[in-house]
Amino acid sequence: MEEKQLQSELQSIRHLMERSTKFISLSGLSGILAGCYALLGGGAAYYFSKIYSQEPGLLQIYLNIIGILVLFSAIGTAYYLSNRNAKRAGQKVWNPASQGLFRAMAVPLLTGGLVVVILLWQQHYAFIVPSFLIFYGLALVAGGQFTFRDFRGLGYVQIMLGLLALALPGNDLLFWLLGFGFFHLLYGSVMYFKYERRKG
Repeated sequence: MEEKQLQSELQSIRHLMERSTKFISLSGLSGILAGCYALLGGGAAYYFSKIYSQEPGLLQIYLNIIGILVLFSAIGTAYYLSNRNAKRAGQKVWNPASQGLFRAMAVPLLTGGLVVVILLWQQHYAFIVPSFLIFYGLALVAGGQFTFRDFRGLGYVQIMLGLLALALPGNDLLFWLLGFGFFHLLYGSVMYFKYERRKG
């Protein structure tokens, strides 16, 4: 009996330590929806690429608008659902763990954003999607220490896809759909069934 009680207490301590150092309110459902947004954005990008294939400047404007809409939709959804999870757990979404996650991801994301702006300015369009994937992957790997370990795994996949996109030019849309669409759906589904559904 004492051994079972000791194990239970150790498990409780481990859980409390994890809650204080890991951002565990991150929503798997937000990953699923982010994947859906990316697939819809990819479909819209394909549509516009057919209409404006002879006007690369105008096409790039539309693609940028689509990318921005997908990005802000994904960020807004992630915040809303993670905030909801935190409230259900009696926590605040903006806590030391989430602050650590934000700080760890900020440098790769901001650097990647500046790299993409420079590439756009210099009209090196072939490097934009690979850069998105690589720097996003680096941000996920950096932030993985502050949340579930699956987060880091998704980062490695994004980096690999970005490098493949560099090695196989002309397949930007395919790698966009794989990285931001399919693998977000897969990751979000794993996260949801692994951590959220069993709670609900």
